[in-house]
Amino acid sequence: MDEQDALKMEFDYCKHIATISAGAILVVVTFSEKFTKNDFSYTAATAVFLFVVAIIGTIQVQMDIVDERKLKPVTKFKQFGRRLTLFGFIGGFIALLFNAFSAIAT
Repeated sequence: MDEQDALKMEFDYCKHIATISAGAILVVVTFSEKFTKNDFSYTAATAVFLFVVAIIGTIQVQMDIVDERKLKPVTKFKQFGRRLTLFGFIGGFIALLFNAFSAIAT
């Protein structure tokens, strides 16, 4: 696999992560009334915030991929975007699970 194929796969991966994160935000917002019984839920707010962080991270990585003209090493900008995406995506799902389990328990 050459460098262009690897960059295209990474770009598509970021696109899919952003789509899943946006869908998770919609699920949290849609079912927040049902899960929290009209009370404010910090876990739901945290999940939405972290999914937004994941989307911002994927946009950051995609911007760096589009900006690459020649073969060059991974920039700090791209590394930070990858870490931001990973933190936001995993953290968002953990917060979403906490929100769902706390709603079931009450």
